[in-house]
Amino acid sequence: MVDNGPLIATVRVDSDAPGSKTLSRTIQVIDSLNQVRFEDTFDKLAVHQNEAVHLGFNFNVPGAQVRMDMPWSVVRPDIDQMIYANKISIRLIAGRMSPTGSSALLWQT
Repeated sequence: MVDNGPLIATVRVDSDAPGSKTLSRTIQVIDSLNQVRFEDTFDKLAVHQNEAVHLGFNFNVPGAQVRMDMPWSVVRPDIDQMIYANKISIRLIAGRMSPTGSSALLWQT
């Protein structure tokens, strides 16, 4: 626990990651904003072969409609994309998952 104040609670988790000296993930919950913020920090090693960093976040939002805010467009995955489009490398500005209710999940990179 980094901070357990009345407005912001912050937890930091340090761990090992392949190709990095350290991986530090900071999670903040902010009172009255209905937000959870994640920040990942890597101390990368000098790797001289093909390598990449992959971060995954699983969300379970029943009945959600996913929309990705891309440069010059808003894309619905698997609906607005061609069948054989590259879905591995997507530069996402913001992603929204809107369930049938009035709330939404906004993911920004």
